[in-house]
Amino acid sequence: MVKITPKVRKYFVDLLGKDEAEKLIHAAKHNLPIFITGPQITTGKTTLVDVLRAIGCTQVWDNWYVTTIQVHEPLNHLREKADIFGELGIEMKH
Repeated sequence: MVKITPKVRKYFVDLLGKDEAEKLIHAAKHNLPIFITGPQITTGKTTLVDVLRAIGCTQVWDNWYVTTIQVHEPLNHLREKADIFGELGIEMKH
């Protein structure tokens, strides 16, 4: 489990504000994936990623290292997932 020291907690709060810092701390303590985003200006994103990795977070990235794909169009017709996988000739992983 990741240990958040008081100094690290203060750094998070100072950088992000209390609410975002609490969300980040929760994700870090539970080893949930963390994706740091923000404008492409100096905001501390990369340093935040480095701090998180240094305290033991293994699933943390900033937007330089992740490709985000957005799906916008609603489906015109619904199909069962198993049918789609069958048509593609691949097995579902659970």
